[in-house]
Amino acid sequence: MTPKKTSGKEIRRLLMDSFFPDRYNCICCNRELWSEHRLGTCPDCLSRLSFVRYPYCLKCGKPIQAPTPNPLEPEVAEEDRFGVYCSLCKKEPRHFDRVLSALAYQGEATRLVHKIKYASAAYLAPYMAAYMVDRYLQDPIEVDYVTAVPLHKSRQRARGYNQSALIATAFSQKLHIPYVQSVLKCKKTPPQTRLGREERKLNLKGAFTADRDQVRGKRILVIDDVLTTGQTMDEVAHTLKKAGAVHVYGLTFASVVETATPPQSPLPHGFRGFLARLKKGFRKQ
Repeated sequence: MTPKKTSGKEIRRLLMDSFFPDRYNCICCNRELWSEHRLGTCPDCLSRLSFVRYPYCLKCGKPIQAPTPNPLEPEVAEEDRFGVYCSLCKKEPRHFDRVLSALAYQGEATRLVHKIKYASAAYLAPYMAAYMVDRYLQDPIEVDYVTAVPLHKSRQRARGYNQSALIATAFSQKLHIPYVQSVLKCKKTPPQTRLGREERKLNLKGAFTADRDQVRGKRILVIDDVLTTGQTMDEVAHTLKKAGAVHVYGLTFASVVETATPPQSPLPHGFRGFLARLKKGFRKQ
């Protein structure tokens, strides 16, 4: 039997492993890095990540993107254009006190979340936690311990781990904040991604349980990978507060972006007003 030939690419990999056993690669594009980077990201990929900056919702931390400006409309003050709360937090009360997010859930951030959840990429947890440490230190909150949004035991068994727990463990180690898994998921539910907002709320009702002895009188930081509507974080916070928690905060690696809708302003006078009214009339037709 003729032995299989070793390709040039394989020979190069073997040589690199021999001479440089501690090689590091970018967690986004897999490009080789000269040395270990605490964020695990090459400069190019780092520049493509969208960090959460103001304006963002002061309750759930969701980044709020400015709408495309209309040149026929008058300028609106920035605080009126963006507001301080997202559309969901304006409509209904939340059980959590506040949530922070490190990145906008788009591009590379979305791919990283999918990799750790669906591609057995548990090694990403410390790097994702590093981004969250940076965000937390921008707005530090006094807490007694961190916990993670739990998975139902059947889903955790199928996946092999709870990605939020891995991230929370790495986060707690980096900042020397105790990690206590004081909340569990007691009800198996369909994935939230397939459901609308009202369905998500009903889907999670009564899905979690908390240890009163670990929770009573505590200020707790809940760690999760991504925030979409905030329904999961809210239900976990509700469970913890029913069990006696004083404050419940949240921190996620990424959050979906909301496009702000500017308030309707009266049409301007003069020629600009005439053009705006003309354009409005064409739209009705």
